[in-house]
Amino acid sequence: MTSTDRAPGAAMREDNLTTTRANWSTTMTTKYAPKPMMDADTAMDRLEAARADYLEKRQALEKEHGELQELRSILASHRKQTEAAHQQAEAAIRAAKGHETEESIGLQEMVIRKERQIRVVESMVAAQEPAVELLQIDAYGARITYTHQLELARQSVAFGEIQERAADLFETEAAAPLMRLLPSLMARVEDAIYRDEVYMATHGVRPAPSGGPAKLVKAWLGRDAQKDVEEKVRKEQMAAIGEIVAQFISEPKGDELEGFSEILSLIEPMSCEASGSKWDNSGITIARRRRELVAQVGEQAA
Repeated sequence: MTSTDRAPGAAMREDNLTTTRANWSTTMTTKYAPKPMMDADTAMDRLEAARADYLEKRQALEKEHGELQELRSILASHRKQTEAAHQQAEAAIRAAKGHETEESIGLQEMVIRKERQIRVVESMVAAQEPAVELLQIDAYGARITYTHQLELARQSVAFGEIQERAADLFETEAAAPLMRLLPSLMARVEDAIYRDEVYMATHGVRPAPSGGPAKLVKAWLGRDAQKDVEEKVRKEQMAAIGEIVAQFISEPKGDELEGFSEILSLIEPMSCEASGSKWDNSGITIARRRRELVAQVGEQAA
């Protein structure tokens, strides 16, 4: 969904987002899943501010660009009319065997008037163009900030939502048999690591004798080695569970955050906006060009 209009059911989506944000502090912690750069509340607040700034700047651009396009349209019309009148005047003189006629004189006077109008409108277009490009630069910068904050907010909300939905899922009756089986899987993973001769050799010990408790060798490990082994056990256990779950993940369809706040949906740029390629995707070029435009607009206003 890319519209900025409020869609049906928006109130429900706002409630969903509010619930997710309210429960952020109570969700489980994760050690291996990449965490967002900030919590959902902070990310949403920053997104709201960046979004409002972007919409304000592109609205100003839309207005000025529309006026510039209207001037260009008027200019094109004057030029077309002037060319037509000039050709008609020449045709009238030829038809009169080289003599001026009332018709040719009237047409030539029209050409003179139109040429004066063209000069005036050309100056208006030249004055408007720097202001429009300046607004394009400002809207482009605001959009870069907006899309960055949007991505951060989506990551934060999605991360919290994954934990919320996982908690809900594994509390269901259907998940109970799986939850009873997971501890034995985790125990087998741990056992395999403690019986791994190559790995345990990196810590200077040999695995426990076959038939004995695998964790018997833990007592022979130093404190740092115990920490390393426990960390590896934890990672391998998480990987085993993740591998099983991943086999049942289907290709996602639609927006992962469908049903949440509309501000988490991307706003498509308008045709009057410019991409960074207009300024060679160079921050230095954009900054220099903006200074030039500010100076031009200032001179025109003086």
